[in-house]
Amino acid sequence: MPPILQNVMVEDADLPALLPQIPSGQGQASGSDLVFTPSDLAGLFVWLRADQGITLSGANVTVWADQSGNGNNTTSGTSGAWAASDPQYNGQASISFVHASSNHLTIGSLSGSTGQPFTSIIVGNSSNAATEGTFQNGTSSTCSAGFFDDVTGNIFMSAGTQQDTNVSGLNPCIMALIGNGANCQSFVNNSQTPVVTANMGTNSFSGQGMQIGTGGVTSLDGKIVEVLVYNGALTPRQLHLVFSYLANRYGILGVV
Repeated sequence: MPPILQNVMVEDADLPALLPQIPSGQGQASGSDLVFTPSDLAGLFVWLRADQGITLSGANVTVWADQSGNGNNTTSGTSGAWAASDPQYNGQASISFVHASSNHLTIGSLSGSTGQPFTSIIVGNSSNAATEGTFQNGTSSTCSAGFFDDVTGNIFMSAGTQQDTNVSGLNPCIMALIGNGANCQSFVNNSQTPVVTANMGTNSFSGQGMQIGTGGVTSLDGKIVEVLVYNGALTPRQLHLVFSYLANRYGILGVV
């Protein structure tokens, strides 16, 4: 297990001087240590964590409640099995999706989205190199945060056109897409250097819903543990804070 990140230093003027504590058992340091959470950044309008807001039918997730305060809960679809503790993700909860069963979860109409620029972040992995599957996308596939491609075996990011990141999606990873017109940037496990830069035009989450685990045609064989979407393009320092939080929480090594 990687060392617990404590006492994160924050200098960005967009952040509060003091960061709130996370209750014990949430995968971060607790007690008297001040730690960062995604809601410390302005503009968060979707926050799904596999350990919170889960409604089950048997072993399957039917509702995944938004933790951002905007009420962007999943309202339809049926995912695969929920695990309260997943060793692949540092003992944190996970949600598994099965391609053959077309497992997915859907948010009908997003509240709080204001178009471009936006930042979409997701933590997950594919479990099948022979199956193409979407990690997360809006109702338009051009807003995909990432998907696994069965031809190259890599994560693709959708920025108007599909962009190969040359990074495998078989291991747990952190993916981010900053949608900002001609300067759309995609990141995988590295908050400092984009793996893809492209022009995504005017595509955004504004005025649409979101599909998690499917793109309507391609369904994921794999897991998703956390989803974040912000209005605005996070700065490099802000993106690094989020990546550090996620890497620490889920024990994902090699994240910078």
